[in-house]
Amino acid sequence: MQRGLLGASVAFAGLLVACGSDATPAPTSTGAANNPAASASAGTETLPPGDIPDTVAYPTFTPATAGYVIRIPEGFARADTSSAIVFTFHFNSIRIESVKSPSAPTLASAQSTDVPAIRQSFANTTIGQISSVSRNAGPAVLVKFQADSQPDPVTGKTGRLDMERYEFWHNGTELIVTLAAPAGSDNVDPWLTVTNSLRWQ
Repeated sequence: MQRGLLGASVAFAGLLVACGSDATPAPTSTGAANNPAASASAGTETLPPGDIPDTVAYPTFTPATAGYVIRIPEGFARADTSSAIVFTFHFNSIRIESVKSPSAPTLASAQSTDVPAIRQSFANTTIGQISSVSRNAGPAVLVKFQADSQPDPVTGKTGRLDMERYEFWHNGTELIVTLAAPAGSDNVDPWLTVTNSLRWQ
């Protein structure tokens, strides 16, 4: 199974990339630069904290004929592309991609295919833990990593992003949920709420 890298923007300066089975790169239109490839910048700046408030509500998102439901924090703006659905709020991003896949992702496939693609597509990438996790929708492969965002169109500076990429699989469908926030943000509980809310239909 071959995996390609798919790009998606985080509002203003952040850029998020998720890898999917049998897919080709596709830009989004959330207001940031659309090119996921690493590019030179005028330096790195610290992005504002991206903590999602504990009091935020999580309305259910049910895409038509997609075969799943998931909860997204209230206030996130939605943008649809040909390959993914992206929700953004300030420097936070949630990207959801559904692709056909004959087999479930594994730690080996993440290490051998997805990690090299991530490194090639991002500037200053740091790969963290690759692990198997359990959520209400079933097991998932999780890749944690950091990378620089796309350069700010005004200052040319980049910001550091924390990213978590989850690969779920069910009956021939792989659902990739990638979350991004400014490095150091405390979104452990919100990101758990989002990924644990996934339900197959």
